[in-house]
Amino acid sequence: MKRTAFLIFGLLLALSGCQRRSRIVSLPPIPPPPVAKPAPPPPVIEPIPAPVPVEAPAPRSAAMIMLDAADRAFSEGDYVLAAKSYENFLQNSRNEERRGAALFHLGLIYAAPEAPTRDLTRATSYLKELIEEHPHSEYRPSASLVMALFSESNQLRADGQKSDQRIKQLSSELEKLKKIDA
Repeated sequence: MKRTAFLIFGLLLALSGCQRRSRIVSLPPIPPPPVAKPAPPPPVIEPIPAPVPVEAPAPRSAAMIMLDAADRAFSEGDYVLAAKSYENFLQNSRNEERRGAALFHLGLIYAAPEAPTRDLTRATSYLKELIEEHPHSEYRPSASLVMALFSESNQLRADGQKSDQRIKQLSSELEKLKKIDA
């Protein structure tokens, strides 16, 4: 029975057309003839605007030129020239915004350790002037910090001197006690 079923199944497959058929391929259709494209429009020529005259920058004041020279000298480490230039600027200008910068830089110049311009009294004077007369300056917080550091440094120096005196006193007493014991 199995044999007959396989036989019938094979016949049905053969008769049902499961064989391979060849495909009929047709040629692609012929493209239509090209249509002539219209010519591009001529370019539009726009008039060139007349150049706008550039105004020359306003001439700089002598005080601002001095301040620029002072800033250059400060950044190059020439504190003697920078100090003279900043002081000249302060005498010749009332530019409040830039006065704060000049005062701050003068405070730093005169506070710089091992600089030929070191003068803590002048440094303190310039920084106090900045703090008191220019409360809205961007340099005020830094000037306040430098002043606080000056104060702390002076206190530490005074404490160190007291300690040195006490050490000398105790050393002297120790020497006296050693002489008594000997």
